[in-house]
Amino acid sequence: MSTNLRVGAATADITPPVGYALGGYGDRTGVSVRLHAPLRAQVLVADDGLRPVAIAACDLLFATFDLTRLVREAVSAALGWQADQVMVTASHTHSGPAALTLAQDPAYVEQVAARIAGAIAEAARDARPASLRYAETTLTSVSQNRRDPDGPIETTARILAATAGREPITTVVSYACHATVLEGGNLDISPDFPGTAVDLVAGAVGGRAMYLQGCCGDINPVWSSHDHAEAARIGSIVGLAAARAVHESAPLGHGQWVRNLSWSEDSPADVDRADVVTPGPLGSASVPVTLPARELTGDEVDAELRRVTAALEEPGADRRQLMPHRAALVMEALYARRAYPYALRDGRPAQRPDRVEVQALRIGPDLAVVGIPGEPFIQVAADIRQRAGIRHLLVAGYANEAIGYIPVADEFPRRGYEVGCARYGPEAAALLADGAVRALQAATAVQATG
Repeated sequence: MSTNLRVGAATADITPPVGYALGGYGDRTGVSVRLHAPLRAQVLVADDGLRPVAIAACDLLFATFDLTRLVREAVSAALGWQADQVMVTASHTHSGPAALTLAQDPAYVEQVAARIAGAIAEAARDARPASLRYAETTLTSVSQNRRDPDGPIETTARILAATAGREPITTVVSYACHATVLEGGNLDISPDFPGTAVDLVAGAVGGRAMYLQGCCGDINPVWSSHDHAEAARIGSIVGLAAARAVHESAPLGHGQWVRNLSWSEDSPADVDRADVVTPGPLGSASVPVTLPARELTGDEVDAELRRVTAALEEPGADRRQLMPHRAALVMEALYARRAYPYALRDGRPAQRPDRVEVQALRIGPDLAVVGIPGEPFIQVAADIRQRAGIRHLLVAGYANEAIGYIPVADEFPRRGYEVGCARYGPEAAALLADGAVRALQAATAVQATG
């Protein structure tokens, strides 16, 4: 395999101080009281000598516009890179800091951005000639569609292992599931289950590891309790599945055999479910996508909310029909009167209609990473994979910008919490999928120019 590709990895501590407000649950009261486990940004840098790219996977609720912009500006100043060469994503832990925009806490956001940018510079400096292996493993026991128990979930964990010879550099674990084993009553700072998964993979495989959250807007973890032991159990299932896939793929490029005593010879044994990734020129691109906003009128929402609430109190009320309607209206009433805080840009609300970013990184002819802003539903990732025609495609949600839930069009008539929270209409998911395909095409064009 060509050694033109170099890969580096680094870790930055981005833990807020105890006493910091935690984000993710609107009904949570109080601030953090204890540090259960640190929050980290895990960084991967791939460099072909022409156009390096970086992914920073952070133990945060969101990667906001402000945070991403500051990271990219710092990397540009230090390394001369362009903005579309850097992707910032979040694991969506609900036990991390609430204040992630400059309007909320400029000192913390600037500190986190500086540490992430520093880790990218470190990973770029320490990059070594590397080979890549891609593997998949079935994983269905830790998640469920939270809108419909029979609805779609992520059934496959996708794993990318980077090694220098046989020495591990880093492992990327890509899977879609809300990091919400710990609920609103938890006041401990924690990365939730992705933290355990990352630590287990790094310990079992070697090198570093990172969790690339997928499109999990409608996917929740399956739990038996809401405590740290349960978060560790779920994380162990994910991490062990990923570590096994890495170890099973390790003989790729080296071969493995079984000594056959009857024939007095060595019989080759194939490695299943894994591929060596062919290196090639790297490519990166970001494309703007315009999303028309939903215009919500508070008085009209309030009137409908009163009607539905009254209907729920009537004898024989169809709760499974009315409760999703009421949940949507509660959130619509809230957002009709209050700006979505994580969508602030430089302290100001985004202009309507919003222009958001979809990003693509091409790492080889058969491997790419797409970054989608906000909280897309799992079907968005499936649609992108079906249309992209790329053999190994990692689709990350929560990338570069926080824009709220992105339900697919078919889910809007069913209402519910996520639809009520959605800042954009039914066409948004398809527009983002279109943007992802265009971003991949643009990144491929950059690849082709070398």
